Amino acid sequence: MRTVLPAVAGTAGLTYRRFLPASLPGGVVWASLWVGAGASVAASGILGHPVWLAAVAVAAVLLALVVRVVRRRLSADESEPCRVRSLGRPSLDPGASASGISLRVDHETAA
Repeated sequence: MRTVLPAVAGTAGLTYRRFLPASLPGGVVWASLWVGAGASVAASGILGHPVWLAAVAVAAVLLALVVRVVRRRLSADESEPCRVRSLGRPSLDPGASASGISLRVDHETAA
């Protein structure tokens, strides 16, 4: 949200004079939150345990598998042929339409 907010504010026509007082406290809170979270994790000592490395490795493998499955499904959808049923040959038929020309489809099957 923090990266999209300036673009949304600009698109909405919010002036810089109104945007800056709202954005500055938000930026300070955002940065403080992430620096505080990083300092808390570092102070807890969890980063020095081998369990942490194993958890990161398992998460990386799971993420790679999810990405692979999603890519395969997307590529399978794109490679599946479109099935279009032929309705016959269209022909122009002067008829009852306002322009004097209507589109008629012959109901014979295409070979």
